[in-house]
Amino acid sequence: MTSGQVALKRKAAILRALTLVKGETRLGIGSGSTMGAFLEELSKGLSSGTRRVRVVPSSSQVELECSRLGLELSSLYDNPKLEFVVDSADESDERGNLLKGGGAALTREKVVHSSAEVAVIIAEEEKMVRELGTRHPLPIEVLPFALPYVVGEVKRLFSTDPSVRMLMGKAGPLVTDNGNYILDVPLGRMNDPADTHSKLKAISGVVETGLFFSRKGFLVIGTGQGAKVIETKGAQSLSEGDNLG
Repeated sequence: MTSGQVALKRKAAILRALTLVKGETRLGIGSGSTMGAFLEELSKGLSSGTRRVRVVPSSSQVELECSRLGLELSSLYDNPKLEFVVDSADESDERGNLLKGGGAALTREKVVHSSAEVAVIIAEEEKMVRELGTRHPLPIEVLPFALPYVVGEVKRLFSTDPSVRMLMGKAGPLVTDNGNYILDVPLGRMNDPADTHSKLKAISGVVETGLFFSRKGFLVIGTGQGAKVIETKGAQSLSEGDNLG
């Protein structure tokens, strides 16, 4: 799969997602390269000035991108309840359960998700998996003070070696917008992500995990034949429903 083919699938999903976000909208936005491309397309659609969208960003990266594009910025102080959140994922199953955190904004993204009535998740078909953890380690956000303790507890509970995510191009660990570290935990395929999430959140010093569970909305999958839309119901058991074949 070439980068050009992936980009075409992503664009097909982005354009389809835009049709689901209608009217005057209070819109939460996730982080990462897919969201940068989504904002570009959103700004084109708003150039006529016939509708108003107020964007609540989940990271400083998205905030800067919105400012560059001239999009109207808002916050949860102004709009604590959002109509939509649009986001991407590192992995997704067909029920809309997600593994996220590649962009290190997982905690703020989760807050924005919780504030929104409807979630629209964009993913290329390569990101669809049977079980979360298939392709990526699980990111967790950790208080710097608690890092040694958290590492020890993760090793004890999961018999795996987590690694502190380092910042590219600069010596030292990546620091999130919240002033915390990201710990990448290689767990492999998770039979019970909800249990994994609960065990990790019970460790003092763990701020949040990159496991996002299905919300009411739409999963928009970019394929070689265009975009496929799956309606997600939210609050589903991870053992229910059919997985991808």
